[in-house]
Amino acid sequence: AQADERKQEAADANALHRIVKAMRTHSAVAAVQEQACWALRTIATGSGAQVSARAWVAVTKGALPLLEALRTHSNEKVKRQAWIVYASLAEAAFRGLLHLNVA
Repeated sequence: AQADERKQEAADANALHRIVKAMRTHSAVAAVQEQACWALRTIATGSGAQVSARAWVAVTKGALPLLEALRTHSNEKVKRQAWIVYASLAEAAFRGLLHLNVA
């Protein structure tokens, strides 16, 4: 519960927007991309009532195209992290859409 609260606090402080912006600004810097992938996955996925909303924010801020573009990054670790986060965000955002359509 405390971890979910911290994730939500980060999201409320525009962390997801800032992470996506850093990914765009420093697209060639492997360390930035790797840490950004970790941060996106940490904040926008997981469990808790707000996870789908956080994932949706990351998606609307443009995270998926950036993560997809990383598939051609020269760093293998960045590629792997990007695909893990891509799948996690897409799944969480989709679950949220399903929930909205069912409710």
